[in-house]
Amino acid sequence: MPHSFCACPCGDGPSSIALSFRRTPILISLIRGFAKSAHPRACVRCRFSKLDLELAQEWFGKGLELETIENAILLACSRKYISWLNGGNLNPIGSLRYFEQTLEEVRGLREKTPPEYWAFLKMRLKRIEHQWLSSQKRACENFAQAKKETR
Repeated sequence: MPHSFCACPCGDGPSSIALSFRRTPILISLIRGFAKSAHPRACVRCRFSKLDLELAQEWFGKGLELETIENAILLACSRKYISWLNGGNLNPIGSLRYFEQTLEEVRGLREKTPPEYWAFLKMRLKRIEHQWLSSQKRACENFAQAKKETR
């Protein structure tokens, strides 16, 4: 894999933007961890902006652990899918900034939340994501069928 901050197969990585930032192994790990945790999700847009990289560097400066960020992503993405399944706004998550409030919430829960909860949430996220994707596939199939019937 090329040495860039985004592991996105779509090729929309911030490689050119990232060159202006200090490329410390921990910061690279933080961004790659975000990409690994969030990118495979249909609710997350693939691109990272310069502002996202600045925010990641700020998180790095605050000493945020990758595990805390990953847990915030799990929680925020789970909530996003539940919102979509309940008819909420269908805009995907397009920025690291979206995770800030959840990140603060997870930081506050860190001492009180057992690791098993995050493992459960990870499993639950897979299920609700699959449910969302299946509902979208059915909707597309129904639309295609209705279009055929009107011809």
